[in-house]
Amino acid sequence: MTEEEIYAAKFNYEITYLVKTSYSQLLDLSDDNRLRQLQLIEVCFNLKNALRKINESLIRYSKGKISTELILPKKLESVFNMIYYSIEKMKTEMNPNEYELSSLEENYRIVRTGLCDIYGIEFAK
Repeated sequence: MTEEEIYAAKFNYEITYLVKTSYSQLLDLSDDNRLRQLQLIEVCFNLKNALRKINESLIRYSKGKISTELILPKKLESVFNMIYYSIEKMKTEMNPNEYELSSLEENYRIVRTGLCDIYGIEFAK
């Protein structure tokens, strides 16, 4: 297995799983406020972790762009849109000035910019 295939597999399985799980968790938040806040912090953590892994595998790939045969541009776009909509949903549930949320938004902007430059895909702002 090549380095490119390893990074593509990391995206296709590990990262998409983290993002999908986080999004699903947002749709099923607890009615108990304390538990709800913990769930939101967990979602922030998981999404930051996904963004870190995207940065490590797709942006820092030493040979530039990973083949679109290994990572479909539509899948990349879908994953990033799920992250964006998760952040927007969390803004309605959390104080937008909370460190976890503001840090997540900043990470999103940085990684989105890197991916736009490398892959030429426009993502949700």
